[in-house]
Amino acid sequence: MSEADEAAALRKAFDVLRGEMAAEVPPRLAMVLTMLRFHSQSQEYRNLRAEVLGTSEGRAREYLAWDMLLTGSYPGDRAETIHRGVQQLEEAFSQRLYVDLPGLDSVQFRHLDPLIDVVARSSDLRALFDACLVAESRSAGRAGQYFTPHDLTSLMAELLDPGPGDSLYDPACGSGGFLLRAVEHARARGPVEGQADAPSARGQDVSPSAVGVAVMNFGIHGERAEFAHGTSTLLDDRFPGQNFDVVMANPPFNQNRWDGWGGARFDPRWRYGPPPAGNANFAWVQHCVSKMSPAGRAGIVLPTGAASSMRGGEGFIRANLIQDDLLAAVIELPPGVIPHVRNPVCLWLLAADKRRPGSWAQGRSRQVLFVDARSAVGTPARGQRAISDDVQNMISTTFTAWRGARGAYEDVPGWCRTVSVDEIAAHEYSVLPSQYVGSPDAEPDGEVARGQVVDLTKALFAHFEEARRLEADLRSFLRQQ
Repeated sequence: MSEADEAAALRKAFDVLRGEMAAEVPPRLAMVLTMLRFHSQSQEYRNLRAEVLGTSEGRAREYLAWDMLLTGSYPGDRAETIHRGVQQLEEAFSQRLYVDLPGLDSVQFRHLDPLIDVVARSSDLRALFDACLVAESRSAGRAGQYFTPHDLTSLMAELLDPGPGDSLYDPACGSGGFLLRAVEHARARGPVEGQADAPSARGQDVSPSAVGVAVMNFGIHGERAEFAHGTSTLLDDRFPGQNFDVVMANPPFNQNRWDGWGGARFDPRWRYGPPPAGNANFAWVQHCVSKMSPAGRAGIVLPTGAASSMRGGEGFIRANLIQDDLLAAVIELPPGVIPHVRNPVCLWLLAADKRRPGSWAQGRSRQVLFVDARSAVGTPARGQRAISDDVQNMISTTFTAWRGARGAYEDVPGWCRTVSVDEIAAHEYSVLPSQYVGSPDAEPDGEVARGQVVDLTKALFAHFEEARRLEADLRSFLRQQ
């Protein structure tokens, strides 16, 4: 089956099932079936198959869920067999997957056949699993919660450049995309004498089901990581006292009431200022800073508004971060690079120590790189923009040269510029790249116009944030009535 045929068959199989279950459930079911088939190809499964072939029928019913689904020789019904298959996967991973498949028990057998057939005929189970991740996020309309597109995770891995032996961490790991791409990047760099072949990876997410997907995501790629779940990292860090070489995150944007109604407002992590209760953006930033090792680096995805917001002490926190020389670079991207997230976003790259010899951004003390990549990213398709391989390469090449790892760096009007901390301070610590890089054919009047646009944008974002806060307060008040 060709890639196009498989994609069409998968969409058709989902359409058949969506009449009997919520739209986001068929993709999750497809992930489970994909993992069952993948596990059936493992040596562990083959050994188990050889063991049960010589045992009683009752013994066989406890195992080999994929064989039963494929041959139709299952006891009871297919829903029961799939549930047993989930238990089998949990035994293989030694971890609960928290798979919830509402409506499965009432689905007619013939409606499951098309999806089972797609999985059985797939020639690339990893690509199929990735397609299911994308489909689940689109169906549920909640991609920002725990799915980050591959182009963004790949770009972040290139920028942070993890290597063998590095420790990796994501405090809002979702489906594990950032961590997985970082592990793959480290493996691609090749083994280093005296170091482990792959870095250690740890992640936490408030959603148990998201962590279950992360476990399967790592499993189907032949990797393992340590995950924690059930509570927000901002309220309960499940890896206390641990620091990491590479920290990465795509946290929930503009998260309101993140602090447990005041319980987390006073925390040693907030060394640059207490984050406002109505917005967790700078709580996530400061948490990432607190988890960096002495020579560590971090990358975090933030809404563009965080680059210039002055609400609730955010400007004060941002100024302290910059004056402490933690900010290495900010890369501005257009709206639509994350599915169902309308905000334009920026990638913030942080370095624990830019003065340390041999460090990730050595020699760039008191300097910040700004890259405006908005116009380089293609036009949206179905409301989403993809960061092409060429654009990823442009961004990573620029940053790699800037930090002195490879090639020669120079400012390019309209694309990138190195700016001193003193100049950033003169702009009230705004770190919006488009405010600094100019344009290839900048005219004086154009500079004035751009300044006006920046000012208006800052004011508009402030109104948006205030509207979100008022809406949240009103909803809370109404629920109490």
